[in-house]
Amino acid sequence: MEVKGIKCPICKEFIISRANHDFIRCGCGNLYIDGGFYATKENFHSFSRVGFKDSTNIEVGSIELDISEKDLYNFWNKESNTFSVFDQKEQELYNYKFEKYLIAPEKFSLFQRIKKLFKGAKNG
Repeated sequence: MEVKGIKCPICKEFIISRANHDFIRCGCGNLYIDGGFYATKENFHSFSRVGFKDSTNIEVGSIELDISEKDLYNFWNKESNTFSVFDQKEQELYNYKFEKYLIAPEKFSLFQRIKKLFKGAKNG
């Protein structure tokens, strides 16, 4: 099955969220995703929430996994990190395909909102 996720421009890890409450962070801490699987008319995504410190060149892409959505959920439910974070070698193994760059408004970045809040508190 094709699973969509995001790739960190800093550590180059590709991450997916396997269940509604599966909060996954990349190795360097720049990105996180959460929300599990949901389908839109055009796509099948593995995240509904995205956060980042640096939004420059965050890739949205997909990998091909030979397991079911239920199997992915079961790995998460057993508190296993299996099939959640993929390094560059694993991305090659699972046929990573770049789709587009994620262009997210600043309002979706928790880090940016907190930074703005503290900046306003200092000035006010």
